[in-house]
Formats: sequence, structure tokens, C-alpha cells
Amino acid sequence: MADDYQLQSNGNGEFVKKPLLELYVKASGIDSRRIGACLFCQEFWMELYALYEIGVARVEVKTVNVNSEAFKKNFLGAQPPIMVEEEKQMQYTDNREIEGRIFHLAKEFRVPLFEKDPVVEKCIESLYRNFKLFLRAKTELDKGKREPTPIEAMPAQIKTHHNRVVEQLAGIDELLQERASRYLLGESMTEYDCELMPRLHHMRIVGQRLLGFDIPHNLTYLWNYVLTAYRTAAFIESCPADQDITYLYKEQLNLFTNQRETLQAPTKTHTLPEEVLNDIRRLGLDQKILILILTIQIVFVNPLTTEDEEETVGIVSSDEEDEPEKLRYDDQLKKEQNMYHTAVTNLEKMLLQRGGVYRVPWKSPKEQVMIIFFLHNVNHISFNQTDQTMLVTGRICMMWHDPNYYWDPLKYDGVTHLSLHRWNVWSPNLEVFNGVDGLAGIWAFTKSGVKLFLDSANNRSIILSCPSFNFKVGCEIDASSFPHDSHVCRFPITDLRNNENIDLTNTFTEEIKTNFVYAITRKNDTKPNVADFYVEKITSRIVYFNDETNEYVSKRNKSTDMVVALNEVHFTRYAPYFFHTLVLPSIVFGLISAFAPLMPFLQASTLLLMNFVLLGVYMRDLIDELPIHFDSLPRIMIYWLLQLSISFLQLARIFLAERARIERKERNGINCR
Repeated sequence: MADDYQLQSNGNGEFVKKPLLELYVKASGIDSRRIGACLFCQEFWMELYALYEIGVARVEVKTVNVNSEAFKKNFLGAQPPIMVEEEKQMQYTDNREIEGRIFHLAKEFRVPLFEKDPVVEKCIESLYRNFKLFLRAKTELDKGKREPTPIEAMPAQIKTHHNRVVEQLAGIDELLQERASRYLLGESMTEYDCELMPRLHHMRIVGQRLLGFDIPHNLTYLWNYVLTAYRTAAFIESCPADQDITYLYKEQLNLFTNQRETLQAPTKTHTLPEEVLNDIRRLGLDQKILILILTIQIVFVNPLTTEDEEETVGIVSSDEEDEPEKLRYDDQLKKEQNMYHTAVTNLEKMLLQRGGVYRVPWKSPKEQVMIIFFLHNVNHISFNQTDQTMLVTGRICMMWHDPNYYWDPLKYDGVTHLSLHRWNVWSPNLEVFNGVDGLAGIWAFTKSGVKLFLDSANNRSIILSCPSFNFKVGCEIDASSFPHDSHVCRFPITDLRNNENIDLTNTFTEEIKTNFVYAITRKNDTKPNVADFYVEKITSRIVYFNDETNEYVSKRNKSTDMVVALNEVHFTRYAPYFFHTLVLPSIVFGLISAFAPLMPFLQASTLLLMNFVLLGVYMRDLIDELPIHFDSLPRIMIYWLLQLSISFLQLARIFLAERARIERKERNGINCR
């Protein structure tokens, strides 16, 4: 269902790329190659199909087996429906998130898919819930019976559930009669139809096969609405087989499934009873059913069919009646794609003859080109405290105007955008100031093409370049305040070669995105832990470098000041075990030094000598833990030296005291003799 890359207008004159939305739907419980009977999957599929039909989005639908190991590994236990948008690196696993993304896309392109109507909402909101209550009660009653119990013979409580369902169906029939419209809100499908049509179809299939129940035949306008569903391409594409619907409900109700049913060829009931068709013809409703406008022409041979006719309702091929629908318009799509690629090839040849990497976008030496620069994201950061360097990996984006690339889209099949290799278009020759390979280490543009968007109003193109980067820069990491030290590492970027002819601006003030897949983050903690540090934030701003003062200033004071994109990484020390491994042992050593003199000489001297040994071991671990670079001695090191001095003084004190005691004893002995 996904078509070629192209830009679409959102109604405001702006052109944006059509997003690629991948919808993962639950596979059939019988055959994993078929779509399953998940109501939410079909609802979102219909909504996405509506956007696809009018060219708003590219859509791919894939069935997944929820019990497979590959699915569990890729989606970590999430259940279909799941929507993935690779361009934004987003995965929507919650129904509200999927609905929200489709809603914002429809709103952006002014598609009336989510118009609100309180009357319709109230009319359909509890229909399926009431049917499920009726279904559970009726199947419980019919357990062990070969045939379903007739409606007339049901107990009063189950009849109440049945009557609620019929009353609600009658209310929808009256609403459709009053509005005389094809869908619930008018002549175009909305979210209400995407919700109601699959549920009505499930009620019909399950009712016939398990309950002996069907939509009352006297509700002609409701049956006409069901017929509209069977003529709607979005419903036809997303509708599961009857066997898959029955299998799902039997599984939910713990009913026995005959193996013969699972081996049957899949069929889809998209027909109406003859009696109902006659009533629709009598009221002339069949003349009001309009065929959906698809991306290609599909021929409907008969507006109405009966149950005796073929299952594919009115869709035939000029060659083969059973040919899959996709094959019928493949040729037309291929023809359009060939025309598009031919136009793009001719346009590339013309532009490359006119421009090139040496054709600069300024017309005079004094003219300046304004370049919008922004640090898009940072994917990896590592710090080397020994070498005093920082390795950083990420992506930047730049946009500027280039008058060398202009064309008439009417001559090139309406092409308004183009992708070229970076060596075919001039782009800034950016370098990083403090690269470890030199004062201005050369920064390689990796895998970076450029995109051209035609600006017809000004006879020029908007150039977009988003290269990735990977470089190492010098970074002073001073551990004087260990372990409470915080740091800022810079990687200033500029174009030294063309600095006089360019000027940078940064119009994006959002916080720089980080995507540290390898980093550890705890619950409710937004700061990624990189090795021994917490990355607090990453900032980017445009400044000017004054070569006389070697300082960055906010304004250009003279022509020789270089414009620089100053990017900064703010990070602090991460030392969760500091108290237990450094502070607590220091307290113990201090207590030993303080209270050892209160003990007898032998115990005190032994304890203090042991304290010296432990302080030596502690010092070795402390040196291993501390970074080697600091401007002043860290406080923990000063505390260790203080402890060592106190221990030495205490040991000297008790030795002197013991010596004095022995001398007194000797003098007292001589006097006695």
C-alpha cells in the first residue's frame, strides 16, 4: 500500500514528506498468513486506508503471530494493533497513541475523518458491549446443545440483552433514515464508520453461526448501511474471513472448534438476504450507493447481489474474475513510477550541468549566505579522564538557499523536490575547533546526501543536509571537587574556509535529543549515566570567536570574528558508592585514631599499627578511584592525610606515654631498694 517518496501540501501551502506508517495487525488463529479478527486492528486499518486513498500517507500493513519468538523479541510483549513510524523512530503500542497520531495527521491535512457528532456517538457507543453480554449469556445457555435456542424460548434475562441490542440497531436505522446519507455523518467515511462497520459485520457473522441471530430484516436503512460497508474499499481490504471471526469468538468463549472448520477454504460474507435486497430496491436506495473513488478504476458490474451470487461483490477484472485486486492496478502504478523516475533523471542531468560543488550560492565576495544550523541529536558520548578527551557521535542539520538550483516543475512531471549526492552541491566545509588531531581537526561528513526543495516564489531551492558526525575533542576534567565535580565540554564547529561568506543562525530552541541506547537510566531518572558521569544536558548556540581575546562573544564586533556553532555537554560525577567505599572507612579510621589511646598500650599500639596498614590499602584504592588530573588536592585526599597525621601523632603519643611510665616505674624501684 506504500507508494513512492513524495511531498504533499498540508493545505497551508507548505510541502511535507508523506509519512510511512507500518501497521502490525494480529494474524489469524487458523492461518498466520491471513489477517485476524481483531476489531481495533480493522478500525485503524480503515482509518489509515482513508488517508492513503487521498495521498496523505504511505501505509504498510503486516500480520504478526503474537506467539512467535520474533514478535515477542521485537515488541517486548506489546499486543496488536501496533503502529511504527520509522522516520520519527516512534512505536505506538497503545490504542490511544495510534488514534492520536492518525488524528493529528488527518488534522494537519484537513481530512474530515474525525468530525464529532454527539448524536451518533451516543447512538453507537454501547452497541457492541450489549451484544457481547447477549453473546455470553446465550452461549452459556446453549452449551451442550446441537442447535441454538430460539429467541422466543430464551429466559427473560437473556431476552433483555437481546432486546437492548435490537433497540439500539433500530435507533441506528432511524438515524440513517433521517439523514439519508451514505455514511453516519454524510457522504464520506469518518471514525464512527470505521468503528461501527466492523462491529456490525462481526455481529452478523457470529450471530448467524453461534446464536441463531441476525440483524432484523425490517431495518432496511441499516441493511443499506451494511451494504455500503461491503462496497467500501477500506472495509473490503481489512475484512477478515468468516472462519477467522468465528474462531476468535469460540476461543474467547472456550467453545469447541471442529478441526474441519479450520481446514475450510476462507470465505467472506459480503452479501445480503434476497428479502432485504428487494426492500432496498423498492425504496430506491440502491441508486444512492456511490462507488468509492480509488487510486485506480475498479468496475462494479451490479449494484446489488444476492447470497446465491459470487462472494466478490461486483468487482471484476477485464481478463480474470478471480484476479487479486492489487494486480489490476499494478501496471498503472508502474507506468506512473516510470514517468516520475524519468523526469527525476532528466532534472538531475540539467542541474548537474548548471551547478556543482564549486558553484557557491553567493554572487559576490562580500555577500553572505544565511545557514540555519541545529544540533539534531547526540547518540553516543564517552569521556577519557586520563587523556582529557571526549568522544561524541550524533547528527546535525543545516538549511540554506541556493539560487543555482531552480527549475520549472511543469517540465519535469511536477517534481518539486530532489535528492543529490553531497559532492554535487556546495555545502559548508565544517570543522571542529578543538579536535585532538589538530587545532581544527577535519570533520568528515558521513553518509550525507542533500535534499533540494523548490522555492518557486524566489527562483531558488532550499537545501537540506543532515550529516552524522563522530569525533574526539579535548576536554578538561578537573577532579578537585571529587566526587561532586561538574564539567562542561565544548565542541565548537565552523566553516573556516568560507567564514566570511556565511552566517549561522539557530532557530530551534528545543532541548537537544539524546538517544543513549547503551546508557543506564533508572526509573524516573532522565539523566543518562555514561561511565562515571551523568549527562545533565546538551546545548547548542551561535556565537562569534574573537581571535584577539580568544573569547566567544554573542555579537560580531568586526568582520574578522568567526561565526561558530558552540555545542556544550554539561555533565556531573556519578559516584553512587562514594559514601560506602570512601567516606565510611574514613570515619572508622578516624574513630580508631581518636579512641585508641584510651586502651592499654599493647592493644592501642596494635590497633594503631593495623590502622596504618588499612590506611595504606585505602590509599591505594583511593588513588585508583581518583582521576589523575586536578588543580588542587581533593577534599577526600586532604581528609586522608589528616587521618594519617592523627594516627601517627596518637601512636607517637602512646609510645612516649608508655616510655614515661616505664621510666617512672624504674625510678620507683630504685628508691625502694
